[in-house]
Amino acid sequence: MDIEKNYPMKISLMKTAYYTIVYPVKMGYVLSGENSRRELHKIEDFGIPLGIAFQVRDDLLGAFGVEDETGKPSDSDILEGKLTLLIQNTLARLEGTKRQDFMDQILSQEKSSSDVELIRSRIRDTGAFDETIDMHGELIEASLRGLDNMIIGRKSREILMGVIESIDELPALE
Repeated sequence: MDIEKNYPMKISLMKTAYYTIVYPVKMGYVLSGENSRRELHKIEDFGIPLGIAFQVRDDLLGAFGVEDETGKPSDSDILEGKLTLLIQNTLARLEGTKRQDFMDQILSQEKSSSDVELIRSRIRDTGAFDETIDMHGELIEASLRGLDNMIIGRKSREILMGVIESIDELPALE
C-alpha cells in the first residue's frame, strides 16, 4: 500500500508509528550508548509497521470493539465520522450513489444506533472489515521481520516481542 497516497495511513505513519513506537525505541537505543545509523534504520523497519498496526487495531476497536472488554466506546469513531482506514477501505469498494450515501452517513453529525449498525453492516458487507484485519496481520508480520533484523540483546528482544504481541491481539469485536 502506498502510504503517501492513503490519508489514514499517512496519519497513522506520522502520528502513531513515529510518536508511539519509532521515536521511543530510537531514544532508548541512543540512550543505551549506541548510535549505529544502520540500526536506527532497522528500528524504523520494525517500528513503522508496528505503529501503523497499532492504529489499525485502534480503528477496529473504535468501530467494532466490545466496550466492556476494551474500555473504549465501540462506536466512537463512527459517531465522530472519522475517516479511518476501515472507512477508506469501504469507500474504495463502493461506487456511485452507494459510495456517496455511505460518505453522507459517515459525515452526518447526528447518527442513531440504527445508523451506526447500518454503517457497520456496509463495512462488513463490502469486505473492508476483513481486509483491514488482514492488513493488521500483514503489518504485524512486517514488524516481526524488522525485529528479526535488529541486532539487540535478548532482554530487549523479549520486551519488543511483548509489545508486538500486545498490538497483535485483537480483543473481541462485534
